[in-house]
Amino acid sequence: MTDDFGRLRRYAKSLPRRIYKALLLCTLYLEGKVEEEAPVVTGNLVNSISSYAVDRGASSYGVVALGSKYVAFVIEGTGIYGPRGTPIVPTRKKALAFFYHGLKVVVRSVRGQRPNPFHIRAFRKSAPKLNEIVGRMLR
Repeated sequence: MTDDFGRLRRYAKSLPRRIYKALLLCTLYLEGKVEEEAPVVTGNLVNSISSYAVDRGASSYGVVALGSKYVAFVIEGTGIYGPRGTPIVPTRKKALAFFYHGLKVVVRSVRGQRPNPFHIRAFRKSAPKLNEIVGRMLR
């Protein structure tokens, strides 16, 4: 009986460390999945993704940060697909000019970019693995 109590006491002492380790592993795994799902044109968005875990005893947490300036535009969409629902038009000139696939394009308006909630897709794809990581660490 006392042997079981000693084993339970050792397990209780190691529990906070195990929880933090599971949290850290889950955060790193989720960061990798977000990087896989992120759209890559120049690589700036993928390079701006980082993660960390904070150990605050009972309220520990992990963060996957998306640090790019334009990540909100990728996630929410722009132009007719975005929050305003209007085409993108020039404000100071008569037309928009930009390079697309190496060619210069001049147009009066563009529809914008469709929303790409890559972070939600990454979380949904990684949820079973995160449950497995936590279960394995707490066994």
